[in-house]
Amino acid sequence: MIMSTSKKPRISYSQLSQETKDNRNKRRRELRLQKKLEKLETLPWKQTREIPTQAFVLRDVKSCDYCQAKRFPSEPDGFCCSKGQVRLYSVNVPDDLLELYCGQSGHSQHFRQYIRPFNNCFAFTSFGVTLDPRFAKSNNGIYTFRAQGQAYHAIRSLYPPPDKNDKNKYATPSFLQLYFFDTDNEVSNRNKGASELDPNVISRVIDILAPNPYSIFFRSLRQIPETELATHQIKIRADPKLDTGTLGGPTASQVAAIWAGETEGNSDLRERDILVYQHNGISQRIRYYFGCYDPLQYPLLFPFGEPGWHQGIKRILPANSDKSYTGQRAVLPQYSVTGDELLAAESLVYEENCSKGGMVSAREFYAYRFQIRPTTNSIILESGRLLQQFCVDMYIKIETSRLDYFRTHQNEIRADLYQGIVDSIARGESRGSKVGKHIVLPGSFIGGPRDMRKRYLDAMNLVERYGKPDIFLTMTCNPKWCEILSELKPHEDAQNRPDLVTRVFKSKLEELKKEVIKKQLFGPVAAYTYVIEFQKRGLPHVHLLLVLKKGFKLNSAAKFDEFISAEIPDKDKYPHLYAMVIRHMMHGPCGELNGANVCMKKGKCKNHYPRQFAEETLLATDGYPIYRRRADNKQVKVRGHMLDNKWVVPYNPYLLAKFDCHINVEICSTIKAVKYLYKYMYKGHDKVVFRILAQKNNEDHDEISEFQSARWVSPPEAMWRIFRFGLHEMHPAVISLHLHLENRQPVSFKKTTKLDNITDSDFYSRTMLTEFFYMNTHDKYAKSKKLLYKDFPSEFVWVTRSKTWEKRKQGNVVGRIITANPTEGERYYLRLLLNHVRGPTSFLHLRTVDGHIYDTYEEAGLAFGLLKDDKGNEKCLEEACMYQMPKSLRQLYCTLLVHCACLNPKELFCKFEDQLTEDFRRQNMSKDEARQCLLGALNSMLESMGKKLEHYGLHDFMTDRMEAYRVCKEIEDEKNLDISEKDLLGVSKLNIEQLAAFNEILQAVREKKAVSFFLDGPGGTGKTFLYRTILATVRSTNKIALATATSGVAASILPNGRTAHSRFKIPLDGDGNLCCNVGKQTGLASLLNAAVLIIWDEASMAKRESIEAVDRMLRDITEVDLLFGGKVVVLGGDFRQVLPVIPKGTRQDCIDASLVRSTIWPCLKKFKLTQNMRAKTDPSFSDFLLRVGNGLEPENLKGQIAIPASMTLSPNAIQTPVQQLIDFVFPDLHNYLRQPLSMTDCAILTPKNDSVDIINEQLINNFPGKEYSYVSVDDTVNKADQALYVDFLHSVNPPGLPSHILSLKENCPVMLLRNLNASKGMCNGTRLICRKFEKHVIIAQIAVGEHKGDFVFIPRIPLRPSDPKLYPVEFTRKQFPIRLCFAMTINKAQGQTLDIVGIDLHEPVFSHGQLYVALSRATASEKIKILIGPSDYEKNTLPCTKNIVFPEILAEAQSNEAAIIEDICDL
Repeated sequence: MIMSTSKKPRISYSQLSQETKDNRNKRRRELRLQKKLEKLETLPWKQTREIPTQAFVLRDVKSCDYCQAKRFPSEPDGFCCSKGQVRLYSVNVPDDLLELYCGQSGHSQHFRQYIRPFNNCFAFTSFGVTLDPRFAKSNNGIYTFRAQGQAYHAIRSLYPPPDKNDKNKYATPSFLQLYFFDTDNEVSNRNKGASELDPNVISRVIDILAPNPYSIFFRSLRQIPETELATHQIKIRADPKLDTGTLGGPTASQVAAIWAGETEGNSDLRERDILVYQHNGISQRIRYYFGCYDPLQYPLLFPFGEPGWHQGIKRILPANSDKSYTGQRAVLPQYSVTGDELLAAESLVYEENCSKGGMVSAREFYAYRFQIRPTTNSIILESGRLLQQFCVDMYIKIETSRLDYFRTHQNEIRADLYQGIVDSIARGESRGSKVGKHIVLPGSFIGGPRDMRKRYLDAMNLVERYGKPDIFLTMTCNPKWCEILSELKPHEDAQNRPDLVTRVFKSKLEELKKEVIKKQLFGPVAAYTYVIEFQKRGLPHVHLLLVLKKGFKLNSAAKFDEFISAEIPDKDKYPHLYAMVIRHMMHGPCGELNGANVCMKKGKCKNHYPRQFAEETLLATDGYPIYRRRADNKQVKVRGHMLDNKWVVPYNPYLLAKFDCHINVEICSTIKAVKYLYKYMYKGHDKVVFRILAQKNNEDHDEISEFQSARWVSPPEAMWRIFRFGLHEMHPAVISLHLHLENRQPVSFKKTTKLDNITDSDFYSRTMLTEFFYMNTHDKYAKSKKLLYKDFPSEFVWVTRSKTWEKRKQGNVVGRIITANPTEGERYYLRLLLNHVRGPTSFLHLRTVDGHIYDTYEEAGLAFGLLKDDKGNEKCLEEACMYQMPKSLRQLYCTLLVHCACLNPKELFCKFEDQLTEDFRRQNMSKDEARQCLLGALNSMLESMGKKLEHYGLHDFMTDRMEAYRVCKEIEDEKNLDISEKDLLGVSKLNIEQLAAFNEILQAVREKKAVSFFLDGPGGTGKTFLYRTILATVRSTNKIALATATSGVAASILPNGRTAHSRFKIPLDGDGNLCCNVGKQTGLASLLNAAVLIIWDEASMAKRESIEAVDRMLRDITEVDLLFGGKVVVLGGDFRQVLPVIPKGTRQDCIDASLVRSTIWPCLKKFKLTQNMRAKTDPSFSDFLLRVGNGLEPENLKGQIAIPASMTLSPNAIQTPVQQLIDFVFPDLHNYLRQPLSMTDCAILTPKNDSVDIINEQLINNFPGKEYSYVSVDDTVNKADQALYVDFLHSVNPPGLPSHILSLKENCPVMLLRNLNASKGMCNGTRLICRKFEKHVIIAQIAVGEHKGDFVFIPRIPLRPSDPKLYPVEFTRKQFPIRLCFAMTINKAQGQTLDIVGIDLHEPVFSHGQLYVALSRATASEKIKILIGPSDYEKNTLPCTKNIVFPEILAEAQSNEAAIIEDICDL
């Protein structure tokens, strides 16, 4: 039975119900998120690559269909013969000569060993070039023909010059003279110049070269008597004719001729031909474009005199081509080469012929000759050391032809400013030849100084866009690769086959690129650049820099170890890798084992080998990590010495095992490496130092000759260039954008062009910049995007032919505005504006700010806040005056004096005195009284900031009474503090442990005991509560108790708290021998003398050197040689929390810098708090915290601890994990507009600043309100670096510095990054809420601590990185010293209690105590949510993360715990 079915009617999407649509969209989002999660878990960089058990071998590729040349992978079709368009003659090599090249007889071996001297012995011309003597000796390592400067071929006269000792005799003949003069003694004459040559082989070669047409011709001259020869003219054809289809060489009559009498009127003698004289004694140079250039110099390579490359060799067109080339082969320039005359001018016929194209270039000619063709006996490739000389000589020929083009065409193409042309017309000039400037060696010449500088700047631009490089990889060619050895004949060596070495290396390089870029060995690549260089011995190597995409950066030691090893592998487990490490990656040995090694400089290894053992990978200060090198007793014998892991060069096991060559892989762990790496890569081709100078007055400066005389060329480089392999590559490509002032654009034109035609057409004046303005005015898409000029190429393509921008359809590029130097004035300021103004429509638009048109770009830049303003301090105070807050205004004035290098403090004082004294004058004070009160207030603020009125000349305004008042001001301020009633009543709320400590400390204060304490307790045990109670109790008796803390955050929550560095004047950048900057006669010294108690919270975070410096300082000012000068000092902290920060320090460095390693530690009486007051409502959470802090929580095999599921986020189909975390901490950002101060009770914590910036950016974008953006002014300390690095500096975001572009909104939370005025609560780490924004000042409200609710003014101040050595150049950044703090680093959060805590651990913690600090900020487990990366989840288990604890420091800190407990029980 057949059932009939009917199709259901199809329902369109618009007909679906809203619920169905929502469900469908939700399902799609779920699927997309699931795919993302799956992709994260299976990314290549997360997979463990199986280490190859044998080296990679290049696959076989079909030979060329046109010329049967052998091809290697990655070589394109037509690599050898331009797809059949190049077809050159082939000459059969004499069997006898072939036997000398390839045979195994004694003569053959001798011939090959001395092939260069043999060739020189039979050359018709002399060869002049500068060789590197270190590598051109047979007995000094591998022979390498490494040449510098230009190569010269010269032909001498027929007769040698007179003998120096006997004028009646001739000197020993040489070169062509040997074919003509004294031929009866030819063998001995040839042997005189090269005594090492076997006369029998010389005789044999004479016979072989008998058919050579040049030999025949010169030998024929012997038949003419010398007296008659003087009346003859001898001519050598510059480019002898040869049918490219024949197998024979030219005849003697084709290569040379002789005439009796004068040559005038002789039509057969061409002007370009070479005339040889009888006795002129002068050598005449054979030009590179002469066809006889090759056979005259290399008779052993061209035994039949077949010509080398010359102009006019035609291409063979494909059969289906509709092109046709007409005309006879013409001669290039028509030169008269008669003795001293050089080449004169190009032939008009040649110009007409070559303008139609269709000629074989010199590069194509020699690329064809250097191919491997099994069907052809090419003695060129079998000529050993002579091949090295020949390929270098031919490359110099090719390069010279390019340089000559630039030299000879500089008078034809001129460039000048458009306005210059207009001015010339106004002066009555109409000829193009009278306008313009010469261009010497343009940037279009690859390898020239301008080209390399441009590429360096382009590479730095990639760093600006994508961040610092992550991987620096160097791969060096292995001449023993099987692909090379298999092609060598028994008599051949790899160093004598530069063609083979370069081609195999190029194919291996392409395979390497596939592995690291396409297959993402290290992770997805955002950008890369590489440079090919050649060792002094000639072997090619590549320097490759990789910038990974965000989210895949290698920024932890664990990730470094995934990819990099610096150890000898297990021989039994990885035998192939073991062999590769021994063969390629063992350095030296050098130093004591071999002081003569090439790496030794001034008695030390320049590469710092041998390295030290390291049990784990650590970050170092030089931009590279200290790789793990364990002392595992593994040793191998290398070059006669036993070496261990100290000598291993870092490598990637997978790449090393696959490629079987030296392949050094390094992690670029800091931004400092950028400048070195890029300058190292783009230093230019191997050369001596040369320079680019601007032409001054009439001074002649030839950049072309300077370049030629400076660079070195080795055979592999010559082959690399002849084969047209790229010397460098960069992705994404960087587009250089024109930069010029209005009507000052360069205009190119022919010297014959009429200037009126240029000004009448806008085509000549179009540039990228002018058309950028045009597009922003007329193109809808460009107007909607509002792009910066440097971002325009990412959306549009510059069409050179039409000089217009068109919408980009594909490709990824980066734009870079051409560099301008600050000394260029307006052009520099124009560039600055173009980098910050979006979608400008004209030059006028760029000078318009807030509707006001400025006359200059500098003025506009000042108005935009892009430049330092000399009147910036004055404008800042003017804006602050509008808010009528005189107390805050005084604080702002002091901040400007201290931080902004104010040039006119007295002038500012007088100008704003009325506003600064407004509140005093309201109290009916006279002007003089108000002034003295103002000076007293300013003095108090300045001294709290470590300065005095005298430093700014303001003491001139003070009276004698005021001078006496100043001495005790700091003491009086401390005695007049308001004491919180809540803190005084805190005694009744102390638990047993707290009360024991309280009583003993107060007893020591009352009895003036010289005793110091350490209060130890985990986070949440009430240390801060106890401090406040002690401080209130002591201060209530009218005694001075000082409150300090290591961090600004901890100091801000103590009454009148100050950071220890601020209170004790501890230098920030000490070198281990710190000295507090406190003079005995200062007010601070009086205050410290008067203090009966000093509390230092978070002392466990302080370096022991800082605490020891305070001890020495107190002993000095009190003149009491007791601990801390006999003062009662209470140090507090928790060694489970973050230890002293040692930039790039090792684990041992951190422990050694800790207080427990100080001589002070045993002298302290310890108290221990154990009861968690913060999390007392959640005891299980409290116990979990303690286990985490003590390192007792069980770990899995990966060294991770499990996190309770209730505290972690689960994957969500609708939201990203980060958005989930944000929604948990900040569920509704609009609610904070009503109560903005409550926002600081919540925070997202993360280990690293990079994650902090990403989360803060996301939150500020979602935060309601108008956005205000402030741009920093970045200046290099060395002004010479400003032009090169200003864009790069805008892209860096050092810890402790605000970003270049600071985006803020009203009521957003920020954190202060400097101690502006610690006594008023403005410490490094203080959190504030932004209230109002002006151009030069921000009005904010303190959100935490004793000064919560106070309004303050924040100005722009110059800032420098805490460690400038970590960056490529030293610089200052003038910016508001604040950062958004929706999210903050875990270290910054130490000492705070938060209501809601989100912890982003997709990047795990990296130092001791970080996880414990993050978790202990909350009061209960339900107040915490943790985001853990997908890779830290395991199936059927709880989410896990890393917990770093140094048990040794906890053991030392708790060594006397039992004694402490006994003391508490007794009390």
